[in-house]
Amino acid sequence: MNIKEKIIPFIKQKFVLNAGDPNYIRKSKFLNILLFICGSISSLIFLIPPIFTLFETSFGFEERIIKIYSRSLILLVGIIVILIIKKFVSKQFASILFIILITLLVFLTSDLELVSSGVLIFWYFLPVLLSSLLLRSIWSIVITFVIFIIILLNHFVFGLFPRSLELAGFFIFASISLFSSRVLESSLMHSQRSEKNTKDAYNRVELYTDLFSHDISNIFQNIQTFIDLCTNYLIDPSKVEDIEELLRIANQQIYRGSNLVSNVRNLTELEKSKQQLIKKDTILILNQAIDKIKNDFSDISLKIEIDSVDKSVFTKSNQMLTFLFENILRNSITHNENLSIEILIKISEELIDDIGYVKFEIFDNGIGIPDSIKEKIFQRGLENSADIGGIGLGLTLVNKIVEYFDGQIKVEDKIKGNHSQGSIFTVLLPTIE
Repeated sequence: MNIKEKIIPFIKQKFVLNAGDPNYIRKSKFLNILLFICGSISSLIFLIPPIFTLFETSFGFEERIIKIYSRSLILLVGIIVILIIKKFVSKQFASILFIILITLLVFLTSDLELVSSGVLIFWYFLPVLLSSLLLRSIWSIVITFVIFIIILLNHFVFGLFPRSLELAGFFIFASISLFSSRVLESSLMHSQRSEKNTKDAYNRVELYTDLFSHDISNIFQNIQTFIDLCTNYLIDPSKVEDIEELLRIANQQIYRGSNLVSNVRNLTELEKSKQQLIKKDTILILNQAIDKIKNDFSDISLKIEIDSVDKSVFTKSNQMLTFLFENILRNSITHNENLSIEILIKISEELIDDIGYVKFEIFDNGIGIPDSIKEKIFQRGLENSADIGGIGLGLTLVNKIVEYFDGQIKVEDKIKGNHSQGSIFTVLLPTIE
């Protein structure tokens, strides 16, 4: 990587303001820009005496140049200290020090008596302006009031007071600065929210497009294969009995398509609106989900057992909790190659960080989930991995529902280190008395 390829990304990262930048990043970039400007001006001032000396020219205001020269040296040293503090201590503390440094340098360069009395009131606008750029708006308001109090106190000490026009101008400039800062912050926050909403909507469209193009196409292909085989079997009387097996496979594909549509609808409803949570018996809801799953898979050998000390455990929930259990159970059944499918659900209570949870451990004897995709199955709407045969939206919906209930979910190997022996899905839901 050459120097140009290093410098351009650095400039974009440290100096270029973007609409998507969080507020603290934007203020940090403002500070970088101001430090760069002040550092550049100070460096140029150091070149003035050598230039005049080089051309053997008398510039006639040596004392003034020496004074400016000393201020520039103080500014450069201050900038170096601020950069160190910004990197290793705090960006906000660095911003405060920069405001203090610039304000002191400007005030010390002017007539102290006039400045302190408020006659040169325009200089008081400087800390307000800098604070509106580098700090939260509340600090600009505080600084404005502090300045006004200082002007009043100095009036009693020096007997001088700014003219009404100057005082009004200060408050007008300060108000404009504060208002502009708030408008900018609000505009950026609105822009960020709009960008996030647009991105989320785009991702959902992409998700559903990929899902339907993959799973629906696969379902139609399987049904087409079934139709072709049935046509051939009807011609050959000796294979008529095989049609029963084909009908079972076709029925599975129809169920698969119906489940896909149901999950899309449920996921859309979950993202679109907030349903009211009410106190419900979670074990009762689990049993209802088990009854539905057993009815849907009545043509296979399926054994589902519950191991629980308590007969009833209450959590805040709604109808989405049924879909949560159904999709986990359905996943354990669909991705299972055994003639007899066995699922054990252990229910207990657990305390984590002083928060009570109902713990559901769902053991299955399926094909398992490789370590490489354990973290992805709850985050991706569509898995094309041949290892698990396609997850679809089931576990995405499960993860969304668990997040909605302020719970937790994870998946582990039933036999540690050997994923092929089955999985354990652990779901934690907050309890309620």
